[in-house]
Amino acid sequence: MKNLIKTLNYQTRRDNITYYAYIAALAGLLLGCYTEDGIILNLTGSEYFIQTAGGCGCISIIFYFSIIITRICGWDYSDKTINFQILGGHSRNNVFWSRIWVSFIRSVPVGIVLYIFPPVFLTLKNGWGINADIYGIIFRCFLAFLIILRIYSECVLFTFLTKSCYTGLAISGMSLFLSNQIVSFITMMKEHAELSKLGIISSMSNLFEVMNFHDYDFQYINGVDERIYNSEIDSGYAALTITVSVLICIVSIFFSWCNFKKTDMK
Repeated sequence: MKNLIKTLNYQTRRDNITYYAYIAALAGLLLGCYTEDGIILNLTGSEYFIQTAGGCGCISIIFYFSIIITRICGWDYSDKTINFQILGGHSRNNVFWSRIWVSFIRSVPVGIVLYIFPPVFLTLKNGWGINADIYGIIFRCFLAFLIILRIYSECVLFTFLTKSCYTGLAISGMSLFLSNQIVSFITMMKEHAELSKLGIISSMSNLFEVMNFHDYDFQYINGVDERIYNSEIDSGYAALTITVSVLICIVSIFFSWCNFKKTDMK
């Protein structure tokens, strides 16, 4: 499997689509660098999370993930490379898991770095600030990481089911954004506390819910009314997010493996 991983890494470095994905991620990150008050360089770490992390940061990761994952897992179907690798003596397990490993390494760590770098930089530059408790946000970032893994596994599943990086990308994007729109429409039509948990049905809605902050109070600090946000998250919602994310990751990768192992190559 080591040779397969080396081959995939080489192909990824030589593929223009990989660099388009980087550009898409960086573009989303740059869009998140501007707020109503101007560029984020003057914000503290907590202000960054409150103002931008739940919007452009999430969308940037989703674009980057969808392009990279579907490309690495599905681009070899069209030129029969997967067939040649299997006929050349590589086991289906090695062919499958090499793509899982390379797509994971190329997407998840880089996505996390892109998402975490701005608040870390701003905290070092301007301090954490008083707008939110850091421990609550760290826990939210942990939940966001699990949802990111869920998005990764969903993209993997759609790619291996369709046997095409382009179709897999289209279906992944449609499922992410349409499910988010449907959940948003339902919750807007019927306002009820329990309906907020419907967002877990959509990984994108789930990510937005975890990384957006709704509850806040004003406190008079140093002669100024400061808006202090409650960074804690409902324990029931957090437990449901963890459970659903882990289950979908396991089920998606398992069905991807079963489909790849049993389906004839064309």
